[in-house]
Amino acid sequence: MTEQNPVSGSGDRPEPPKPSNVLRPDFSFFDIEASGLHATSYPIEMGWSDDGLNVNSFLIRPAPDWDEEDWLVTAEDVHGISREQVMDEGIPIQEAVERLNGALGGKFVFSDAPRQDMLWLRRLYVSANARINFELKDEPHAAGTHLRPGEHVIPMLLKRYSESHIYAEQYYPHTHRAGDDARGMAAAFRMTVDSDFFDEVAAFDRSLWPPLKI
Repeated sequence: MTEQNPVSGSGDRPEPPKPSNVLRPDFSFFDIEASGLHATSYPIEMGWSDDGLNVNSFLIRPAPDWDEEDWLVTAEDVHGISREQVMDEGIPIQEAVERLNGALGGKFVFSDAPRQDMLWLRRLYVSANARINFELKDEPHAAGTHLRPGEHVIPMLLKRYSESHIYAEQYYPHTHRAGDDARGMAAAFRMTVDSDFFDEVAAFDRSLWPPLKI
């Protein structure tokens, strides 16, 4: 599995903070890029991150029955991945499902589009004649899942959830690459439930970054 480097820093800009530990090793944040958004589209990249912002991702070589006509140029314009790239660098679908089951099996796996992502996962697993061993949950539910029984989502946590997503978009941006987008979800969760990390990001030197509005 390939651990990605943060994309948030660029040139002379400092890299944003990264937690020194993993708070919930049983949590993963998951994202997919695909050949399009239509019914017969198929997955081409998958990525996931823990709340320590450790990211893994891979490209998927299309299965023989995944039609080239289902590759949309409009989708390629968004994620920037070419069909030639997935053919050359993508892993076989059997290896993809083995990696996913090994990394995500038995965990709480959160996605910002679980219904759509499950459709692409099912297409992958059916083509690989394999069984998926995890389920996708809606990303906004991660903070609630983290709370201990009897705890309640207090107004401060709700406020921090909103602010955390703004910080995440600023420093761990949504790039339409699976690993980066999974990292952004993980960062937003970690800031929501970990006040120390939230404060660290809030105090981050933003002098070389665009103005942040909260």
